[in-house]
Order: sequence, then structure tokens, then C-alpha cells
Amino acid sequence: MPCSRDGCEIAVSDNGEAGLTTERRNNEERQQHDTDPSSDEESRYRETTDYRALESCKESLLSALEVLKSDSSFANISGINNFRDPGLIVDDKGPISLPLTRSDAHRIIAASHQAPFGRYAETIVDTSVRQTWEINSDQFRFHDHGAWQQLLSMLLPAVCDMLGISEELPNISAQLYKVLLYEKGALFKPHKDSEKVPGMFGTLVVCLPSAHEGGDIVLRHGGDMKSFSTASCQPSFAAWYADVLHEIKEVTFGYRLVLTLNLVKTTPNVGKFAIGVCTTAFIRRARPGTEVLVAARTQ
Repeated sequence: MPCSRDGCEIAVSDNGEAGLTTERRNNEERQQHDTDPSSDEESRYRETTDYRALESCKESLLSALEVLKSDSSFANISGINNFRDPGLIVDDKGPISLPLTRSDAHRIIAASHQAPFGRYAETIVDTSVRQTWEINSDQFRFHDHGAWQQLLSMLLPAVCDMLGISEELPNISAQLYKVLLYEKGALFKPHKDSEKVPGMFGTLVVCLPSAHEGGDIVLRHGGDMKSFSTASCQPSFAAWYADVLHEIKEVTFGYRLVLTLNLVKTTPNVGKFAIGVCTTAFIRRARPGTEVLVAARTQ
């Protein structure tokens, strides 16, 4: 039965246990909410431009993730069928025949320099880490430009499929970067590709017909590992995301000749550009004293 003590109503149960009435509990909850400064701060924050921008960013991210392909990978390789030789020409050295001959390999080396690599803020040459001959993009060209453009138009859709880039978002270009030649003993220890141009998100490598042994590409990301062999004299191409750790194993015989290209996003709206399984998308919530980090990664 109910009784009163010090102005507070108490309900006494049949077994003698007492508890606050529903009305008393509701009053206390309202008082606690009214005196909680974090609740007021949260309410004020929800009215700010920062909060609305965050919500808009989240929606854009979710829309982008919806178009990712579940069967994509952080890296992949494939042979090139019906390969048409574009006719590589090295300045001052003339045309290079394919499959690559030893004499043409020596002509390439004569026109090359040792490839550097980035270490923190420096660009250095250290052949114990990277031993590769390279030619810059302004030092070579293709005799059959039509064959080269045809090859690119065939490779880009395949790369998008490999990496899980939606066909609805085709604003991707492959920009020619270097010619690389790996002779016996050449290698490149584990590293990640730096962003060489704005919008770069990955690397495309075209291995031209060149007989060699070794020179496997080993790639690691998120606890997974892939190993690709290019030792066949048949042309092939491989692609991976820029945040993938990879290395080129030592070439033990012959010459490995490759073209490297930067995969670049050209669309101006980053929120509508979906890239595949190794993409980590971050949203930072700019609020004094707090930071919420949202990471989205598909499998």
C-alpha cells in the first residue's frame, strides 16, 4: 500500500520491498538530462555546419561503397591476347625489337640511368635496395601510336574489373611513366608507390615480350599475399593500388622489360569515385575535444 515520507511517495510491495514510483523516476531522468552538459553540447553540435557536412560526406561514402564489386582484389595479373607490337623507340637508339634481344637490351641500358627511389623526403639511388635501369617518358615513344592506343583501350576496362572500379565511373586514365629494364641481379625490395601525380591511386605495369627468369612481383596487403610471375616471354599486365606493399624479386637470367603507367582518377568529385577492396575511406568529425574516425573497407 502507498505511504508518504518526507514528501516522497513510496510504493510498498506485498513482500515489503520499496521502490520509486514511475513518476519519480521520470522526474529524475528529466533532471539528469537537463543538467548534463554533454547533452546540450551534442544538441548544439547537430545544428552546426560541420555536422551537416559530416552527414553529407557519410552519405557520399556509402553511395560509393555500394558500387564496389565483391570479387575484386587489391592486385591482379593477366596475359595479353592478340598483342600488337606498338614499336618502342628509344631516343638516339632507334627502334627496339620484340621479343627483346640481348643487343637491344644493351642499347636500352646505354640510354638509361639507375632508377632512384624515395626514402622519407629524399630521392636516392641505392642498388642494394633497387637495382633497375629506367628511361623517362620524354625519352621514348611508339612508332605505331594506333597500336598503343588500342592496347590501352583494351587494358583499362580489364584493370577496372580487376580492382573493383565500377564501370559506371569511367573517369580513369593510365599515364605512361617509365620504361624499366631488369637485367640479371636486378631487384626492388619491398616498398609502396608514391603519388607521382595528383589523383594517382594505383600502378599498371605492362611486361613486354622479354625472356627472363626470376623477377616475380610479390604483393602484400591486409594480411594477404600474392605472387605473380612474368617469366613467360608472352606479354602480360599487372595492376595494384598505391598503398599495396610490393617487391620485385631478383632476376636470375635474361632481361625483364616493362612499361610502367600511373593509374589516375580524373573525375573532380571524389565522393563519387569508388575504388576497390584495399581502399580505406576516412571521415574526420571536426569537433573540439573529439575526433571520430570512420574506416570503410570492403572484402
